[in-house]
Amino acid sequence: MNFQLLQFLATAEHGDTSTLYLILGSFLEAGINVPKDDKKAFECYMKSAQSGNPIGQALVGACYEEGTGISKDEKEAFEWYLKSAEKGDSHGQFKLGTCYREGKGVPMDEKKAFEWFKRSSEGGSYYGKYNVGICYMKDGGNAEAQFIVGLSYRDGMGTPQNQEKAIEWMQKSKNNFEDDEFSKKWFAP
Repeated sequence: MNFQLLQFLATAEHGDTSTLYLILGSFLEAGINVPKDDKKAFECYMKSAQSGNPIGQALVGACYEEGTGISKDEKEAFEWYLKSAEKGDSHGQFKLGTCYREGKGVPMDEKKAFEWFKRSSEGGSYYGKYNVGICYMKDGGNAEAQFIVGLSYRDGMGTPQNQEKAIEWMQKSKNNFEDDEFSKKWFAP
């Protein structure tokens, strides 16, 4: 084990465990300067999560969702995403929305999914913004939502970058625009 990592571990044992356990867990999960060890990474994330760190809580949720270092358990993943989301972590909010949308660990509920995607979006998550756009699309072709989906494809926000789909969604947006401030800003002649 490298010296810097040992220092992190010693500091985590005697100081601010929350962030240091996140760093240590990330090193272990990715195998950065140490042998890759998903079980130890999960243990570090759990220590961070139990100290109340919302990022650690979201990472514990991801471990349970994917079965990384621990047995896969969608209900447990949902509970950890909920803890993270309630503390305002935008990624935890996005993952909670995904749980509701897909019925992972909780009954499917598109309304709650939208609410959590919206909160995630307001917190700055591109994944949240993309999914808010998708939710609006299901409600009948909102031009602004279509434009957001187009931007997401253009910039690779929450989805792989795809210029053809970007043009397709922006064209749909242009075809559905109304005489409002959004449309005047983006589609004025």
